[in-house]
Amino acid sequence: MRLRAPVVPPRRRFDGPVTTIEARDLRKRYGRTVAVENLSFTVKPGVVTGFVGPNGAGKSTTLRLILGLDSPDAGCALIGGRPYRALRTPLRSVGALLDAGAVHPGRTAHDHLLWLAQSNGLPRRRVREVLDLVGLGSVARRRAGRFSLGMRQRLGIAGALLGDAPVLIFDEPVNGLDPDGVHWARHLLRGLAAEGRTVLVSSHLLSELADTAHHLIVIGRGRLLADASVADLLADASRRHGGQRPSLEQAYFDLTRAAVEYREAGSDAR
Repeated sequence: MRLRAPVVPPRRRFDGPVTTIEARDLRKRYGRTVAVENLSFTVKPGVVTGFVGPNGAGKSTTLRLILGLDSPDAGCALIGGRPYRALRTPLRSVGALLDAGAVHPGRTAHDHLLWLAQSNGLPRRRVREVLDLVGLGSVARRRAGRFSLGMRQRLGIAGALLGDAPVLIFDEPVNGLDPDGVHWARHLLRGLAAEGRTVLVSSHLLSELADTAHHLIVIGRGRLLADASVADLLADASRRHGGQRPSLEQAYFDLTRAAVEYREAGSDAR
């Protein structure tokens, strides 16, 4: 069955509350392992903020702390000034994609989203709207266990968009998408930010973030390394490299070189 092309919605001004994500002196340890240490930043509305760092930097832990899936040892994470667990209808306040595989394989795409909608007091029509938006309208009655990785990713994005929330958090949102899907996702994320929403995107694809993100938060070994616009990061890297214009990838390597836990032989030459 051929999928319908996903839709980039017409741009509008989001009329919901102006909402930020705040991390205040977050600290989290697992035994002797320090996952996050005194981490503070604010994600503001109106721009796509990329969240990057080497493997083991603490990105996944930080997202789990923001979404109330783990509790910090110290500090706090707030969405619109409140902890996630204090939100009465969380899907109306925060849409999140952390794991596209977290869907019961025997449940259809439609029923998966309908369950989410009903548990958050959302209208039934919203299910069809987001399925069409991500290009899954023609396979709405197919069981998720038969979906490809890219289709599961689209379903995860649909779930994040279901509540029309002012805050959106995506972990590797283009993983498994084909080139057309990546192009669509890029414009979708920038469009959501342009509407006035707060959009946080965690990704390892620096080349993709270079075309999507306006701002970057870079962490390493659980600590903040940079919190700046992409333009400022590139300008700083240019000064370090004698005026040459580096890629965002090179600027990232400059920041994280000392925070990488392991490195292949010869990789220092990058």
